[in-house]
Amino acid sequence: MTRLGSLIASVALLAACLTGPLRPALGQESEARQEPAATSAPSGEPVETKFLRTHEEFLAASREHPPIGGVYRSAETNKPLTEDRLKQVRKIESLLADSAVACEKGDAESAKKMADEAMTTARKLLGPTHFLSISATGARRLYGRYTEVTAEQLATLAQGDAARREAWLAYKASDFEKAEKEAKLAVELREKVVGTQYDELIDSDALRIQAMAQTEGGRPEQAEKTFVRLLEVLERSFGKSHPKTADALTRRGWLRIVQGRMQDAMNDLRRALSIHEVTDGETLEAARAMDHLGTALAFNNDPEGAVGRKIRAMMIRETLAGKDSPETAESYSNLAWLYHRIGMTAPVTPLRLQALAVFEKKLGLDHTYTFTEISNLARTHEELGEFPEAIKLYEKYLGQGGDQALLEKFRLGARLGAAYLRVGRRDDATKMFNAVIAELSKAKDDASRQIAIGNLVTSIRAYMQNQLADDALALLSEAVKVLSKETGKPATDRDVLSPADLGTLYEMVGRNKESVEMFREAAKLARKSQRDDKDDAVIMLLFAHVNPLIEMKDFREAEAVCDEALRMTDRESYQGSPLNALALLLMGRIQAENGQNDRAKFYLEDAGKLFKVNKDEESIPYIHYLTEWGRVLGALGDKSGGRSALAEAIQKSRDRMKIQPLPEYEFLLLRALRGMADITGDATASDELKDRVRKRQQARALIGEMRNWPKELGI
Repeated sequence: MTRLGSLIASVALLAACLTGPLRPALGQESEARQEPAATSAPSGEPVETKFLRTHEEFLAASREHPPIGGVYRSAETNKPLTEDRLKQVRKIESLLADSAVACEKGDAESAKKMADEAMTTARKLLGPTHFLSISATGARRLYGRYTEVTAEQLATLAQGDAARREAWLAYKASDFEKAEKEAKLAVELREKVVGTQYDELIDSDALRIQAMAQTEGGRPEQAEKTFVRLLEVLERSFGKSHPKTADALTRRGWLRIVQGRMQDAMNDLRRALSIHEVTDGETLEAARAMDHLGTALAFNNDPEGAVGRKIRAMMIRETLAGKDSPETAESYSNLAWLYHRIGMTAPVTPLRLQALAVFEKKLGLDHTYTFTEISNLARTHEELGEFPEAIKLYEKYLGQGGDQALLEKFRLGARLGAAYLRVGRRDDATKMFNAVIAELSKAKDDASRQIAIGNLVTSIRAYMQNQLADDALALLSEAVKVLSKETGKPATDRDVLSPADLGTLYEMVGRNKESVEMFREAAKLARKSQRDDKDDAVIMLLFAHVNPLIEMKDFREAEAVCDEALRMTDRESYQGSPLNALALLLMGRIQAENGQNDRAKFYLEDAGKLFKVNKDEESIPYIHYLTEWGRVLGALGDKSGGRSALAEAIQKSRDRMKIQPLPEYEFLLLRALRGMADITGDATASDELKDRVRKRQQARALIGEMRNWPKELGI
């Protein structure tokens, strides 16, 4: 019986993404730095969501309400300040900003004087517990300490301040290793002079940069520890309801999104927004918290809430920073990510073009954010099936050259090769992937080597997505050789690909025992994860075990693995879901492969009911279901029913191929044709099947059990 190889390959690759760090959205300071999960795995179909409002209606509703300002009340009357008094608030803010500049220039006396004036005015105007009074008091104590130290100590403090500025510049340039190092140095130099006993004297800004750099640099455990200390310092020195505390919660909320801990993220982000609500209002910092909350809500299956938050964040940024600011472009990009995720595809490309135009104009071509958005826009074209447009974009920016490190980091060459494969330009793709191998040969340190390996993963997955498993394996083998040579240490496939990726590739080339071992390792890692969605990854990795186990004829183990997946999907949170339907489908196929067609029919009937209840009758799993159902009916003697189901599978496969003639859709057709030929003896189906298999054989594009088809079909 034919297989679900194409489907399971996609499932396993998606599970690989779920077991690694989550990179959900795109934009500037936060989401912008990361590529979407789809960049490193075959694209899933957007989740279609029905809304009561369109993008334009969401936007119009948000713009009816301008950003809400901070809460400023008189310390004497508790009434909102008059316009004249609000001018004094602006003066306090200006004094604090100017005092920081003066301190950076080495004029501690002037800094202290300005902070003292700000503190006195704020306490009188707003009261001692207002957040501006607390900020001014902290600044006064810090700059006062600067005026009390020796010349040598002052020089040390200046070095610390310089290190903090370097850390921020490195962070904005996406050099997270340097940012963490410089921020850590800034904290240590400040503590060397002022000690650690006074929280308000600790360099909390440097601590914040350190935690952010650890988050974006892929060091979540270290970031978590740094955030714990940062929040302890801020809450003791500024209080639990201060904008600085809110900003730290926002940054930690993003860390938890990256970790897949959506509930924890939402708790942090909602707390941050509640602090902003009662202090400084809807500021740019509040917009960041709102934007991140939208991301967390999207992953928590609240698309309408997600759109509302991200639209509001965008409106705040447009109002306060301007439509052509990088902060606002971040919102355009993040909103495009969300719309694509929930199936509202019409606004996606215009928003991406708008974001790219701003980044390119304001930041230039040789900037991380610009390259991120180039990649985002090209990926949008790919995911919408607009491969020629994606290729034009990749070729345009590769042709312009620029910072080679950025070209490599954002995988434009590897992505261009992947796009070439989607339009059948295999030789051009090979040239691009050879250039990727050359990048690995030129890598001189671990950081550049990891970037090169990331490009290789993209390249290998592109071959796998296009069912060119032999080419994928050859590229992997070459990468391992180069890695061994460059590092002087023995390297293995595991040094390049994750266990889930390797399990998929080994299954595609017929190395089934090794495939099972890799999927077991991947599932073990997934179970240890702290991500909210780790059960999804475990279930999908259990599904991925099925193909190689059946190929090995280990039906007992295949049934045990699928039974575990069934138990997991029978839980209340999964019952009746598409994953539940897929588990039933796979169990039915195991029974059929083992000759237990009555039992197979039982499971497949239940799977079919769920597909229809969920309105999934146009999905890829449903086409697989039709093929399995048709074969089982035919095996049980219902030739008419079998023919009908297989004919429907054939037609649905052809319909997909008319829209996009991709190899994974042809695989669906091949399975259905094989079923029709085997069950009914249909000569037309048999002839077309042989012709298509012959062409695949010549193109070295046979995967899994299909590798045995030429012999079985007498080709």
